[in-house]
Amino acid sequence: MKDSILNFEVERRIERETGLDGSGINVKTSDGVVTLSGRAASRAARRLAEKVAQRVPGIKAVTSEVEIGDEGSSDPTDEEIAQAARDAIAIEGRILSDRINVAVVRGWIYLEGVVDLKLEKVAAEAAVRGVHGARGVSNLLAVMHHAATCTLRRS
Repeated sequence: MKDSILNFEVERRIERETGLDGSGINVKTSDGVVTLSGRAASRAARRLAEKVAQRVPGIKAVTSEVEIGDEGSSDPTDEEIAQAARDAIAIEGRILSDRINVAVVRGWIYLEGVVDLKLEKVAAEAAVRGVHGARGVSNLLAVMHHAATCTLRRS
């Protein structure tokens, strides 16, 4: 497949990916190898862009030169931290991210909502722990157990 077609497809998919602001990410394709450059809001956003590019049929490899954060800014705002946390949860495959609300107050991340399993609660917290600028995490997620019950009969 032609590099120009692959390049277009990667750009299109990054643009359409839910939870990813790819406006600062540039795409260049040569011999089926994609190079991503520019800036992303978070490490999670950079990883998501890389995963999106890898899923395009015909791509042989993806290299990333994407830098994290805004150029010249030191501390991210609460809004930027919240977006980075949402991005991190969105790329974590074990979590239904639409059931988790993220709030950030003075750098502290609050996770609220309902998940089916304790695994999801733990995974959500682990996903946001590494968000740049976050001072801590309060995991307020409720776990709804759907345990099946069975009755054993003796004959």
